[in-house]
Amino acid sequence: MDLVVRKPIVKTEELCKKVYDIRLAEVPDVFEKLYDSLSSEDPSFAKVNASSFICELQAIDCELFGLAWLHYMLEASKLHKLKEDLEVEIIYTKSYLKNLNLSALWDLMAVYNEAIAVAGRERTYPTANAAQIMWDGFYKDLMHKTGDPDCATRLANRFMLGSHDAWHEADASQKLTIVLANQLGFFESMNFKTAFGFESLINSMYITYLNHIDSANATPEEIKRTVHVIKGLRAFLDKKKERG
Repeated sequence: MDLVVRKPIVKTEELCKKVYDIRLAEVPDVFEKLYDSLSSEDPSFAKVNASSFICELQAIDCELFGLAWLHYMLEASKLHKLKEDLEVEIIYTKSYLKNLNLSALWDLMAVYNEAIAVAGRERTYPTANAAQIMWDGFYKDLMHKTGDPDCATRLANRFMLGSHDAWHEADASQKLTIVLANQLGFFESMNFKTAFGFESLINSMYITYLNHIDSANATPEEIKRTVHVIKGLRAFLDKKKERG
């Protein structure tokens, strides 16, 4: 997928609120249907706790929005010569979730955030020492900007996988699938079909967010279609039903 990047016209906080208001309301039902579908196709998956599955996918969902936003804004800043405060999204996200008494969701995002950093280190840096030096530089700068060690750490982790191309080249969706399976205690019994389904879903989430951010930044005359934030997930479920 070629990444189309327009000059941002929507404030970051406004975009974040719009996305989270929709996602937190609609996503649990979609993930519940996905759980039912997977349980019927893979008997071993039925042992996974449904509530845990929904919570873990919500955490991945929020983390992927942050990563997609960073990738989009880094490219927009380069193409349109913008000076963007790249820490705004993560500070807003932490505050938004805390204000809704969803700090547990913020905490759950951390393991997937770390997986993103690992994917970036393995793809880009020749040695662990080189990766650590780069991460330390990111963290120092971001700590100065955010004043929050947690936000600085997580954003530095995302910077380790710092582009749309890197997402694909590092097989990040595959690494997130492994972490998800481990979180659910399902890794040892996960079959290939279920693993592929998870990986496709995670990749779809990321791409859907890039499309959504792009649509939000388009002018009215540029918008040829509206990409609903939930569309990628529903399309994934419909395909699974067609395959039987």
